[in-house]
Amino acid sequence: QAKTDGLHIPADECFSPITLHALKASGHLEYTWVPWSLLKSDLAPHGAFVYKLEDGSILYKAITAVAPDDPSAVLKFHAQTELVETTFFGATSFDAVMQHPT
Repeated sequence: QAKTDGLHIPADECFSPITLHALKASGHLEYTWVPWSLLKSDLAPHGAFVYKLEDGSILYKAITAVAPDDPSAVLKFHAQTELVETTFFGATSFDAVMQHPT
């Protein structure tokens, strides 16, 4: 758990409830993400997840870049690619998807 001195503490409305059972069971209540640009620290150059815990403390977990085949890789992100075509509701743009009555 990192000290919060000098770290960005997000406003309460930035946090969302924890939905993963394992995190709930370990005392995590709410979470948000903070980009590196708001942290002003070299502790989390890729940003951090910030958690509110049952005991009232704040926990920062830095996002670290590792190779996809690294055993410590939990969430695996890939390079951004252009959306060329979609079959989602037959839409061909994000705006069309958002306007679809669901």
